Amino acid sequence: MKTLINVFWVFGFCFFNIHAFAGASLFTSDGTQYHIQNFPIEMKEMAEAIEKDMKAGRGADNIIFYVHGRGKEPKKSLDEVIPNLEEEYSAKVIMFHWFPSYKGPVGYPNEEAKATAPDLLNVIASF
Repeated sequence: MKTLINVFWVFGFCFFNIHAFAGASLFTSDGTQYHIQNFPIEMKEMAEAIEKDMKAGRGADNIIFYVHGRGKEPKKSLDEVIPNLEEEYSAKVIMFHWFPSYKGPVGYPNEEAKATAPDLLNVIASF
């Protein structure tokens, strides 16, 4: 009985995670997540935050649009890649990421990436 409960718990957790995070989001280097579903509002908030940060003289005079969605993301990029990009290029980074992105060490989230193509196009068009 205990094993059966654990199996249901794991299945329920995986099911919840897949559906809770399906789709795409934008992230800024401070880890703030902007949901694509609320894009017009979220884009305005993100742009205001980046502009405020740049005007505060934090050394950024460029914006990098970084697209990544495979692997244990967005944590890996937020912890390792984005800080390096911002420092190296005197930039603020906006990361486009799709969920779910991790399908194991040899898995590729191709279908998830394709499903977010319209979102990516809308984000690029808005810039």
